[in-house]
Amino acid sequence: MRLVGLTRLMCLFSLVGLFSTPLSSGKEPYTSFDFSKEPSLAMLKETKFTAVNRNVTDHKVEQRGFVSVPMDYSRKETSPTLKIFYRLIPLHGSRISDTKAPLLVVINGGPGIPSSAYRSYDYDYDKPTEQMTKSDQLAELSKHFRILIIDQRGTPGYSAPLDMTDKNLNPGVIAQYFDSYHIALDHQEVIKAVLLPDEPFYMLAQSYGGMVGMRYLTLAQITLHPKGMIFSSSALPNQDPFKMMGSRRESQRKLNEALFTAVPEIKQMLANLAEHFKSNGVKPESINYLWSLLGRGPNGKWEMALKTQIETLLKADKKGIQTYLDQEVSRADILNYILSSKEITPGYTDRTVGKVVVARVPFEKWMIDEEWTLSQITGESEWVNPLLDAIDRKPPPLLPTFPSNEEIRKQLAQYHVLFTIGQGDAYLEEDTTRRHAEKFISKGRGSIRTLAGGHKAAFLKDGAEVVASWAESIR
Repeated sequence: MRLVGLTRLMCLFSLVGLFSTPLSSGKEPYTSFDFSKEPSLAMLKETKFTAVNRNVTDHKVEQRGFVSVPMDYSRKETSPTLKIFYRLIPLHGSRISDTKAPLLVVINGGPGIPSSAYRSYDYDYDKPTEQMTKSDQLAELSKHFRILIIDQRGTPGYSAPLDMTDKNLNPGVIAQYFDSYHIALDHQEVIKAVLLPDEPFYMLAQSYGGMVGMRYLTLAQITLHPKGMIFSSSALPNQDPFKMMGSRRESQRKLNEALFTAVPEIKQMLANLAEHFKSNGVKPESINYLWSLLGRGPNGKWEMALKTQIETLLKADKKGIQTYLDQEVSRADILNYILSSKEITPGYTDRTVGKVVVARVPFEKWMIDEEWTLSQITGESEWVNPLLDAIDRKPPPLLPTFPSNEEIRKQLAQYHVLFTIGQGDAYLEEDTTRRHAEKFISKGRGSIRTLAGGHKAAFLKDGAEVVASWAESIR
């Protein structure tokens, strides 16, 4: 059990009072799970998944397929199996048969984001420049690398997507078997199945993918090692959740202030948008889902992009508004909530930590506020709210699931490692992330680069060139 510092202990005492009763529903708590016990094989076999069309492997440009993996790697012989969907994307303008370009394995963020968030499943390779940036986050990196990317197990993609409407959904199974540990091993199985023997590759771990990347570099079961690992605006293990989430909120407050400086009329625009939402039968507070656009891109550009998005929504009808919100709300589902509670805010949940950081870092009333969106992780089914309330009261325990920082540093010394940090990152505040990353660096084997462009700076043109140049330097 990790020792709890004085600050965290004080926060824990305050949380006991805050969450001794359900946060939202007032219904009887959902109690048919226990994070402290290993789920039985019967529980694994009872887990429900949504159907997947196997024809998704048919594609004229990408190599697509499925790789079978055990749901529980420690019980391979008796465990149910899952099929992991992968996409091998050729170098821009090339064919899958052209293997001259280096291979980059991209580890998705989230938790729970499928590969389609990086390049849509129906991406039109005949008209790449006509598509929205949001449908293709891989455009710049694919100019330098072939890219291998998977749908992580359980995500709303094609790799055994969990049935999140199942009232018998077991959070204990999700926390135990859909975490970074198993996702790291899944990546190795896909690499083993897709790459040629001894074929070199690099890895880029984006956001939550940093937890998966750390697993990949530190697990004894991993035998297929990358030539280098890029941690791109990555969540990293062994961080104080209150400090990390507090700095995240502080970053978002500063970004709101920068938005006001660049767009002085933003307060009125947001007020108008809230009224437009209300008149279309949408919660006016839903404007807070715009938070993910804060800092998304270079300074001077992201502010205008956010303004443009508001102007677009002001002209949208109810269907158009709902379509946009559906895309944003999908980021914060039950799968994300459970896995974040285990690995990003261990010992707590997003909502319990959120209560504390909101009090510590107050926003002005007009500001776009991510924390409001956390209160919306609910569902139409009556069992969802009691389930979330129960998780808040009894989250996954605070356990040393990763090695210590010193042990990680020693293991990372065997690899070439690059940490990239985004300026104006609304997810991971720059200085806090840098100080923590420095704990894992060994002289001559690791480096840190700050990139313009926010949370996905490594995916933008300048960032992709930095990544490609670094990979070339260690080849």
